[in-house]
Amino acid sequence: MKQGNFWLLLLFFLNIPNGQTAQAPVEILENVLHHVVTLDKQVKADNREEIFKKLESEVFPYFSFDYMAEWVARPFEQELSATQYTQLTRQLQGLFLTRLLQALSQGESNSHFKTLAPRPHLRARELVVTVQIYQQQKLGAELYFRIYRNKEGWKIFDMVINQESTMQHFLNYFQQQVKQDGVVAVFGK
Repeated sequence: MKQGNFWLLLLFFLNIPNGQTAQAPVEILENVLHHVVTLDKQVKADNREEIFKKLESEVFPYFSFDYMAEWVARPFEQELSATQYTQLTRQLQGLFLTRLLQALSQGESNSHFKTLAPRPHLRARELVVTVQIYQQQKLGAELYFRIYRNKEGWKIFDMVINQESTMQHFLNYFQQQVKQDGVVAVFGK
């Protein structure tokens, strides 16, 4: 490990609040992956409403959809009402989890995941956690999750697939939609 990286990593972990360990982000990602994959297998058999309730209780708490919505809405936030902002947050929940499912289902049914140790991001209080997807004992894909720490603990707010940030993709998408159709058409009244 390079000398600069060692000190950056040491400084970061010395700033972890009491009660949180360096493994918390890895555990969060492993829980999310377990719940998403398990729920994905149940979608055909269960009621979709029940699936959404399980997502809300078992998966959504690990994400910061409000932070995602703030980030995506910055270019047009002055135009959004509280109701429209809530609608954006709900849309991001569905879009982000759909994108996560697509990324995880690229492999076969017997694929498995390996979560690597978190590493610091350039921004303070952020980590990047890599998830490797193996198919038939070979590395098939890597996903990078950006996680930040707020007063509630570690929260996922971005996923990078094939060098593309999911949040940047959503920012571009919603900017284009609002520019083309207007805030009311995209998010309702």
